[in-house]
Amino acid sequence: MKKWLISYLIFAVIAVLIGCGDNKTNKKLIGTNVANASVPGTGITGITSTSSTNTYDGTYMGQFTYVYYKDSADLTTWSAVTASFNLTVTLKFVAKDSKTAYYNITHVICSDSRFGTGIGGSTPAVTSFAMLPVNPPSSPTNQSAGQGISIDFPNGSSLFTNNAAGALSVDFNGWTLSSSVDPAYKNATWFPILTNFPQPPPVNGSTPNPEYKKWNLTHQ
Repeated sequence: MKKWLISYLIFAVIAVLIGCGDNKTNKKLIGTNVANASVPGTGITGITSTSSTNTYDGTYMGQFTYVYYKDSADLTTWSAVTASFNLTVTLKFVAKDSKTAYYNITHVICSDSRFGTGIGGSTPAVTSFAMLPVNPPSSPTNQSAGQGISIDFPNGSSLFTNNAAGALSVDFNGWTLSSSVDPAYKNATWFPILTNFPQPPPVNGSTPNPEYKKWNLTHQ
């Protein structure tokens, strides 16, 4: 099983145990500094939860950029089109281990109407999360596979950043999250799961695939 998928499953368990349980349980756990807790059935230990404000708590706003290719009128060639949309997410601390801090995404606004948030935004599915380095800035020594952002929108679409180790960049105080400048990820820094995004498939089948160039989110 791939490391990023294992990390995703670990977060899902933590979210259920800490972020998505009944209110009494949540208040008891988050209102107390819980150290060296374990996640039953996973073998994961060292999870902590605290009521204090964490590094990434709050709202981030930024832009996701991509390039798609459009067929010519006679379907003999194509041209590249650069496009982008704005995204705003609100993060709420859930827990952390020695390398990764886990956050629920409690609110999201996307300027591209195809993601269905509306102008005022919406509450994404409880499976939406952020996994970020405990001690920014990011570096090869403190970034693990699985770290990044994943959003499941209410209309069934999804968006997630490339969660491979080294694909995420975090500045020294954790206020700017962005795609890595590593050329290995230059056309695959994030991915949408949305029918016909950014456009329906080309008629002649020869148009290149879209390129998901870069993204950034800055704390507001």
